[in-house]
Amino acid sequence: MAITVKDLLSTPAFCNFEVLAGKNGLDRMVTSVSVMDAPDIHNWIRGGEILMTTGYIMKDDTLKFLDLIKNINQAQAAALFVKITRFIDTLPEEVLALAEELAFPIVYMPVNLAFIDVIHPVLSQIVNDQARRLQLSENIHRSFTNLVLSGGETEQIINTLGTIIDRDVAYFDLYFRKNYISARTPQFRDNILNTALEDLLLQYMSYPIRSDNRVFGYLIYCRREQGSNADDCDDIAVEHASTVLKLNVQKKISNLEIEYRYKNEFIQDLIMNNIKYRDEVTNRASLYGWDFSKGLTAVLVEIHGFKESYLEASHCQAIESLEMIREQIFETCKLLIKHNFAPLIFASLSDSIVFLIETQTLNMSAFHTQLAAVCLEIETNVEKNHHFFVTIGIGNHKKSVMDVHLSYQEAKTAVQIGRLLYKQNKTVFYKNIGVYKLLESLYNTDEAREFCDLSIGKLKQYDKKYGTEFFQTLVCINDCGWNLRKTAEKLYIHYNTIKYRYKKIADILNSNLDDSEERFAMSLAIKLIRMADE
Repeated sequence: MAITVKDLLSTPAFCNFEVLAGKNGLDRMVTSVSVMDAPDIHNWIRGGEILMTTGYIMKDDTLKFLDLIKNINQAQAAALFVKITRFIDTLPEEVLALAEELAFPIVYMPVNLAFIDVIHPVLSQIVNDQARRLQLSENIHRSFTNLVLSGGETEQIINTLGTIIDRDVAYFDLYFRKNYISARTPQFRDNILNTALEDLLLQYMSYPIRSDNRVFGYLIYCRREQGSNADDCDDIAVEHASTVLKLNVQKKISNLEIEYRYKNEFIQDLIMNNIKYRDEVTNRASLYGWDFSKGLTAVLVEIHGFKESYLEASHCQAIESLEMIREQIFETCKLLIKHNFAPLIFASLSDSIVFLIETQTLNMSAFHTQLAAVCLEIETNVEKNHHFFVTIGIGNHKKSVMDVHLSYQEAKTAVQIGRLLYKQNKTVFYKNIGVYKLLESLYNTDEAREFCDLSIGKLKQYDKKYGTEFFQTLVCINDCGWNLRKTAEKLYIHYNTIKYRYKKIADILNSNLDDSEERFAMSLAIKLIRMADE
């Protein structure tokens, strides 16, 4: 804390001074001292000045004196020192009452003192305080600098800060999602671990660690008791600690980005089958502590419609917003995958992210069940928090790392088929796509279109001509396994109505819908039409 009016008055040089009014304002900080020679002095006040006067210019005008007090208080002067008995025997009661109301200190100054007798000790105190602060700042700066040069990490920085200010301290690292605590009391540690950050910011003192308009974290520390003279040390230490934390987090981010780039290149080489020798895979994997001996499964998460949104973005701000959303979606995926499957092995692509998951169990059924549950959580989270859908493709497990590119291609095929068939969130296992593996290469050919026209084309033409919905009814019948009662329930219509439609569809197509071969042809045509329509 800087020098206050109270601090000055407590020194021997001011032992004969007396506070006449405004005692509640004695904690005002003092930055300079000046002699007042005009009633409009407030126009030149910068804040924190002690003004000295004989009172001559206000001796016969109480209203002018009142205006002076109002104006210099509003200009944030520190106090008014008045020589009583030189030109003013006593201050007007109205002036004293106003000073009390404004908590603005008016101080009796002995008439025998020259102004220089006050100016010299005030400036000496200010200069000494600034020198003390500079020395304190240098000592604290040296402590943190030595810590950084010796390779000190975030935990050591927080412990050092806690030692300097002798208080409980914590750092919420928002970027790396980690908390560091230097606690002298169990209660503080419990609060930090069990209380939301928003509530902690209200409960404790806080200092944001900010760089380039981005907050990377918050220093949180206990409030000191009112009037403590150690606040100077606290402020300086916190400022220096924040500078060191910024450097530390930027170094970590830089190292992380370099490692991320190398990992990304490695995984992309792996899934694109650009690595031909197992030794190269083993050596590069060992750099990151990865062991691929248990085999891998590729999981591809693609943001539905992201490329279209990107092309529709009309200005740089919209593009930056989309890129931020993409990174947030990727972070969501990484957190959920990492929470359930370790280690986290991934590569980011333009609008998708691929994970290579080590199989930790010999029970593939249990593994697939767990994987499906995690993928459902990703779908739900992305839709709720980012307002996008995702299509997730899961390739088959490959025992050899040299075959993982095949699992990736399978996951990619599963995503393509899932994107063709479903407009919303969907997780597709390659092992479950069955006949769609074959149809994926056929659905967009002339032969496929001719087959569909011959099988159920008449039904679509009839709907178009008469405004009916027999084709959608047939699709629903097919989806319900040709069970008419189940179809009626799904369409919310009477069973007799669905029987009528069933017979009408058979008449329009001139087909026996009870024949298994006819049903197979229609079911196949429906699949091809769905794929083509998407």
